[in-house]
Order: sequence, then C-alpha cells, then structure tokens
Amino acid sequence: MRRIFSISALASSILFLLVLQACVEREEKIEIGEDGAASIHVRFRADSEDELYIGRIPAERDGWSVTGSVESLDDGATKQIRDARRVFPAGAVLPATFGPPGEEDLFLRFPTTIEIEERGDFIYYHFRRTYDGRPWAYLESLKTKVSGNRIEKLEDRFPDQLTPGERAEFIRHMAHVEVLKMLSFARAAFLDITPDGKQDGWLEVHRRALLRLHRLDHARIAELIARKDKTIESEIVREAEAFEADVKLGIVNGLSEACGYGSDAIRRFGERYAWHKRFYEITDDLGCEKFEITLVMPGAIVGTNGKMVEQNRVTWTFEGKQLRDCDQELIASSRVRR
Repeated sequence: MRRIFSISALASSILFLLVLQACVEREEKIEIGEDGAASIHVRFRADSEDELYIGRIPAERDGWSVTGSVESLDDGATKQIRDARRVFPAGAVLPATFGPPGEEDLFLRFPTTIEIEERGDFIYYHFRRTYDGRPWAYLESLKTKVSGNRIEKLEDRFPDQLTPGERAEFIRHMAHVEVLKMLSFARAAFLDITPDGKQDGWLEVHRRALLRLHRLDHARIAELIARKDKTIESEIVREAEAFEADVKLGIVNGLSEACGYGSDAIRRFGERYAWHKRFYEITDDLGCEKFEITLVMPGAIVGTNGKMVEQNRVTWTFEGKQLRDCDQELIASSRVRR
C-alpha cells in the first residue's frame, strides 16, 4: 500500500476497508569497538519503494552508504530492501534522526550516546538510545468521541460483511473524525501564529468546518466500495480529496472573515497547518513499523534492559505503535578488563 501521506487522510481511512496496511521492517546492528567507534548497519524491508522515503531511511548525503535490492518470497510477492551503512569514529555524534535538514523535528527521533568510563581495573562502555514518544492519544480518541467503539467494530469486519448502510455509516463516522483532525491541526496552526487570537473568531472557524460534513455523499462512496473493479481507488481518492478541499476552504474563509487573517497570515497558517498534519501522518505511518535492534559491545555485558543473546550481544524488539505517547529507552553496559 502507498505510504499514508501520499493521498488524503479520509481516502486512506476508507481504503483501509479494502487493503491491509503494509508494515516496514527495520533491522539495525550496532557494533561498538574498544576505542568507542560505532559501525551501524540498518536494513529496511517494505512491500513498495514508496514506503522507503527519506526521513524514514538515511540519506547518502548524510554520509551513509545506501544500497537497494529486491527479495523474492515463496508466494511470488517481492520485498524492497534498503541497506544503509556508516562507521562513526570514536567521539563522533551519533545520528538522532534520519530526517532531512530543516525537517528533523518531523521525523522519528532516537538520540544515541556511547560513554566510556575507566573504573578500577575495568573500562566500562555505556550505550543509551531513547526513541522519543510521539503524541497520538489526543487524536486517536476522536474516534471514540464521534462513535464510541462503533468505528473499531466496523473496521474489524471485511467489506463484504458490511451492509450498504453500515458502509455509509463507517464513511460518515470517518469523515467526522477527519474533520475533527483537520480542526486539531488548524487549531495548533492558529495558536502558532496568533497565540492571542480571539476565541469567538476561532469558534466560528470550527463551526464552518463542521458544516461541510453535510456535503459528503456517503451513499455514493459506499457504492464505490461495494464495486469490485480496479477503478474504485482513484474515484474514492477524488471524492475524499474534494471533500477535504471543501473543509479547508471553510477553515480559510472563517479565518479571513471571522479572525481578520490577511493573505500573509493565511500563508503562514498554511505552512504551520501542513507541518502539524505531516507530523501526525508520519506518526500514523510508523504505527506498524517493526523494530529489531542488535547491539554488540566490547567485553562482557554487565547489565541491559534488552534481551541477552550472547555475552557481548543484546537485542530489542518492538513495534512503532509502542512509540505513541511513550518513549522507548534502550540501555546496556559492558566492561573490559584493562
């Protein structure tokens, strides 16, 4: 499946009924030398090249050696592979993100340090990496706000098991959720550029956006889902993108007429709106990513919060959804007799 931010959020939500979300697998091996140098090899496996975008994987311009290959599976399917390698000399700053310059704060952050300590007859090596949690619950809870657990119950069933009315209900609920998400991004952007903006003006923006909900043809999209030809995806995308454009127009008109935004303020609002929306989309895209990190340290590991594999080797495994509203800390210490 294409990565989530290549099409509208509503279209992605609707197409969830038709296709399974693809998951990227990330395997990383970090080897630390006795001098403190670190050799890092990260392998990414995905169903399509679209999922291997810069920001998720390292870029050659940042000093990584990146190679690609294709893996053939027994069922005839293929996996796209990207291998990224880089050696960091002792004392070098290790990467904290793969985000491109100017966009580092959008993408996953994982500050990593190696400390060397001389203590008595031993030299100790301390590895620490923290995957920063990404805000999620405040937006995910909108589903419950709109329909209780009704959306989840409909998502758990195959499209063929849904009646036309249930399909239309699902679309109506998801459209409501997506408008509330858009308003969340808009509210954050509004406060970014007009922190003292009038509350009654913002509430008028909110009202106008919600009014657009009545313009989406739920029944037509439900009919599209029921069809089984290859044209439905593009038609669903067009319908969803037209709807979202209409909601954005309501927001912009409200900002102009009720909040006194001129063209420059509208432009700056648009930039901040795009930032907040993309941050959410990247967080959503990370949700089912699978992480496996292997660390090889000098000497013998004396303590870790990971799984010991050998005397000097430890692994951690987790999924991207564990990064939603929660940091993941990886720590290990080893020692070598002097």
